[in-house]
Amino acid sequence: EAIQQRVGDRLGLDTVAAAQGIVDIVNASMANAIRMISVERGYDPRSLTLVAFGGAGPVHAGRLAEELDIATVVVPPNPGVFSAVGLVSSDLKRDYVRTHFAALDQDVLAPIREGYRQMEREAEDMLARSGIDRERWEVRHSMDLRLVHQAYELTVPVDRAELEADALSTITERFHGQHLAVYGYNAPGEAVQLVNLRVSAIGRLSRSYVVRPVTRPDGPLDGAVAAERRVFFKETGFILCPVYDRTKLPVDVAIQGPAIVEEASSTVVVYPGQSATVTGWDTITLRSGA
Repeated sequence: EAIQQRVGDRLGLDTVAAAQGIVDIVNASMANAIRMISVERGYDPRSLTLVAFGGAGPVHAGRLAEELDIATVVVPPNPGVFSAVGLVSSDLKRDYVRTHFAALDQDVLAPIREGYRQMEREAEDMLARSGIDRERWEVRHSMDLRLVHQAYELTVPVDRAELEADALSTITERFHGQHLAVYGYNAPGEAVQLVNLRVSAIGRLSRSYVVRPVTRPDGPLDGAVAAERRVFFKETGFILCPVYDRTKLPVDVAIQGPAIVEEASSTVVVYPGQSATVTGWDTITLRSGA
């Protein structure tokens, strides 16, 4: 009633068409968000794999992959609690920032080194108090750099040894290369300005318990069918669709779409023209062109 009265009647659409329009708009918004964090940062999503998690992520992922021309989607086990698992298993990390406005030239090498040394001491003190063994420590360095008169910076990774070797030219070249990748142009002849020094202190945790190889008895795919349900797809209209129990799916057996894969925390939609396969690590891999 909500869709028909509030949307369909106003647009002259039946309930199904109105509902499909809502889903199309949602998918377009999600695809645009992915473009913002990929294309606009210099990455081509066509060369990447889409990871789908959350309760609704695997519902939309197949369509988003089509929209972005991404060949492969990976759905981790228990996708609905994926973020929570990530929270409790993620490494300890703390970032330190020190502002230092200066031209990136030899005159600033000494204060740069001293600034990093001070932040390194703070970072190592924090890691020592955390109780994480020293062999699991990692300290990363970077700089926020920009062209003179620009109002925005790029964070450029720095190898600490480069500073000891006076290799500012290497850092400058890296900045210009990153500028070209992100913005589509660069100006190698222009001066580069340092804005911030950054240090990231990381204490590595063991995550061997998060993902384990899965062992399931071999069996026919039919044994994982929990039900059949009429499902609407743009390509087919309403169609009687198999609904699979993810926990019973055999490994390395392809499901041809259209199909639904259900589990406690999420639902995976395998759209027409796609296939889904459970891997030995209990992830589901969706691929187009099935």
